[in-house]
Amino acid sequence: MTSKAEGERCSFCGGRPEDENGLVAGGGPEAGDLPRVSICADCVTACGEALQIERRLGEARASQRPPARAASEPNRIGLIQDWTPFTMEGKALEWQASRSLTSEQKPRTLINVRARGKEQTVTVEVEGNVTVTLEHAAAAVGWLLPPTARRAAADRGVVQDWTPFEHEGRSFEFCVERAPAFTVAPKVLVSVRDPATGRSSAMIFDPRIEPSVDEAVMAATASFRDARDLDDEVPDAVVT
Repeated sequence: MTSKAEGERCSFCGGRPEDENGLVAGGGPEAGDLPRVSICADCVTACGEALQIERRLGEARASQRPPARAASEPNRIGLIQDWTPFTMEGKALEWQASRSLTSEQKPRTLINVRARGKEQTVTVEVEGNVTVTLEHAAAAVGWLLPPTARRAAADRGVVQDWTPFEHEGRSFEFCVERAPAFTVAPKVLVSVRDPATGRSSAMIFDPRIEPSVDEAVMAATASFRDARDLDDEVPDAVVT
């Protein structure tokens, strides 16, 4: 193992630590002409954490008997896996998985455009928090030919009332409103609990996955690390 050379970077993350002791190197002529590599303290820590996760996954997989799964289609809402025991860091834990719905409200800016004096309107959404201009309204005109939507004038959340404008020799009107919109999407929720203490936690995962004890280990690691219930000291790394 050699000390950091001036200007040398970590072979893994490409960083150049400021601390002279923050980078160690190995290989080169003194090591039988092996490829020379350097590693920084942050990457040593990350490697140690990755090894801990792998060790916990192995322990959890070995401790768990094949569970009886509930029916689990990607679009089905409900229980996927009932409480199932497993072991992590010598602790007897349990995990459960379910698929549920999550909702989120997002602000939206809508432009209503219509031919002047006509009731038929088309509504378009403006992405981002922008100031609506005549150019935005003009871009929506194409959706009126042919008609694609009918909508009564909205009087809630109006930012700008019907305003006339000309486009390619024709007269139109536009108005702007802001309205709340809710999106509903599925999620997989993996819960972990400690039967001895009653402490529990949960983590959200992609709804397309088939959850296993691997996700339970990730949820438990994130939760119990914060509670200082796991020994998260990084093992010593040896670089030659």
